[in-house]
Amino acid sequence: MHSLHFFYCYFVPASAKWFGTSEQCPPDLLSDSCVHFDEIIIQGFENILGCGLPVFSLSQVCLSTKLGGAGLRASKTHSAAAYLSSFFASSSLVETLLCKPCVSIHITSALLQYNQQVSTTNQIHPPTAPTSQKDLSFAIDSECFNTLASSSNLLNKARILCCAAPHAGAWIRALPFLRNRLSNLEWSISMKRWLGIPVFEKEHVCVACNKEAMDIFGNHAIVCSTKGDRIKRHNAIRDCFFDFCSAAAWGPVKEKPFLLPGSCERPADILIPNYSAGKDLAVDFAVTCPLQSAYLHEAANTSLYACNKYAEDIKLAKFQNRVQLEGLDYLPFVFESFGGLSMDTESFISKLATSISHRFGDSRHVVLANIFQNVACILNKSIARSISSRFPDFSLHVV
Repeated sequence: MHSLHFFYCYFVPASAKWFGTSEQCPPDLLSDSCVHFDEIIIQGFENILGCGLPVFSLSQVCLSTKLGGAGLRASKTHSAAAYLSSFFASSSLVETLLCKPCVSIHITSALLQYNQQVSTTNQIHPPTAPTSQKDLSFAIDSECFNTLASSSNLLNKARILCCAAPHAGAWIRALPFLRNRLSNLEWSISMKRWLGIPVFEKEHVCVACNKEAMDIFGNHAIVCSTKGDRIKRHNAIRDCFFDFCSAAAWGPVKEKPFLLPGSCERPADILIPNYSAGKDLAVDFAVTCPLQSAYLHEAANTSLYACNKYAEDIKLAKFQNRVQLEGLDYLPFVFESFGGLSMDTESFISKLATSISHRFGDSRHVVLANIFQNVACILNKSIARSISSRFPDFSLHVV
């Protein structure tokens, strides 16, 4: 994890400086240099990861984290966007200073390169001036994402769609300290899962349950009920939110018993008194794997299908009416194993961040990012530990 932090602190800023160069220089003059620079960045990432990147993983790692990548945008891919946005943003000032039209013989080739990388609706044709580099690069990333998803098999398509869910990539952007700190092994396993790189050499019988097959990507470890890993994961996520609710001075109660008459069931992992309109809120956490056979086909076509389906069929069907009869509100808080969240959970987190921000005077944006990063790191860390504890030969901890 320290190696990754070093990489993002020194190599990625170098990428920013290189993009600054590409803003000033036409992309056709920088092509070879961009290719060489991109190779250096990828080699550094592979050294930290401990393995080479397959073609489809290489395409994914270059996407922004919002679209399921690792944020290592290729300078060659985005050089045209950088040059175009810089040229048109400064052209009016240049014309004012020089008292003549601002022209460049390289604009036509830059426009051609950019238009070849984006969908028809996002293409730029004179006299239309391009928008910001952020928007241009996002258009490129979106087209790369669509191309990657359409050319992938069912498993990879579902995985990529899950990685692109809102806030799923928060763990990649988190600084490695306190709850956000992953060991090198935990980070390596998490990133391999993220990029669809095998964690195991071949399928084998799970060494924990000795019944089910362990797939090469380690997905079985997420649903394996042996060794209590699912309970540990659940409790770690619950405790994370309990601490945030306490920081908001909401007076949360953990695992409050006897909410349902005549039953020992505990639908409230956290009970929040007077959450809204005088009603208490029962928050019920769960984690599900979207790549299991029950969800795979739909998860490859519908974002957040697995967590919403689990919330509807398992949590809401079992508890909602019974909890509401007791005068409480009920919120199933279901995570996908890649970090996606079920419906209605973002409004809860938004209200939580606002309360903490008002209490301590911190920026709401910073608090919100901290919540998403904390829980994403805890989720990935716990899954990585479940996988590493199921290595067939514990003398070989090289993943």
